[in-house]
Amino acid sequence: MRQRLPLILSLTALIVAVFGVAQLGQATGEPVNSSSVVPKVPAAVPADCSEAPYPGIGLPGCDLQSANLADADLIDANLTGANLELATLTGANLTGARLDGARVTLTDLNTANLTAADLTGADLGGAKLVTADLTAADLFGVNLFQADLTGAFLNDANLTDADLSNANLTGADLSNTELVRVIWSNTTCPDGTNSDNDGRTCTHHRSI
Repeated sequence: MRQRLPLILSLTALIVAVFGVAQLGQATGEPVNSSSVVPKVPAAVPADCSEAPYPGIGLPGCDLQSANLADADLIDANLTGANLELATLTGANLTGARLDGARVTLTDLNTANLTAADLTGADLGGAKLVTADLTAADLFGVNLFQADLTGAFLNDANLTDADLSNANLTGADLSNTELVRVIWSNTTCPDGTNSDNDGRTCTHHRSI
């Protein structure tokens, strides 16, 4: 009997590996509790939101409020739905990054590179974007209330349905920018004029 026991155990393991738990029950003629045979799969490990930034990093939904990410290399990073309120991203490289639905209120993005970044539906209320590069960025439906876009590069960007109320666009480049259904209210246009003085729009004053 002692010699047969290892053989029986080996045969049981082979049946489970090849045919699964159900076939084991058929082979032995006895009901099998699958939870006692098949090990449980460990739960997925959540993203480490404290991880040092690097190109392509995935930090969706992370709370990065007040984080210091100045000059960080975040090319193609995934920051979808992240909280970046009051964070410092001065000079950061966010080329091609995903910030859709992110909270970027009162965030310092001065001189940051956001070329071709996805910011659809993001909240950038009060954000500092002085001389930031937003060339070809997708800013569909973004909130830019009271944002400082002085000297920003917005050429070829999509600002459809964006809210630019009280925003400062002095010296900004709006060449070939999509400005469909933009909300203009007390907005400082690129040439320094006020949107309220020309039919509540800056479309005729997009040149410096």
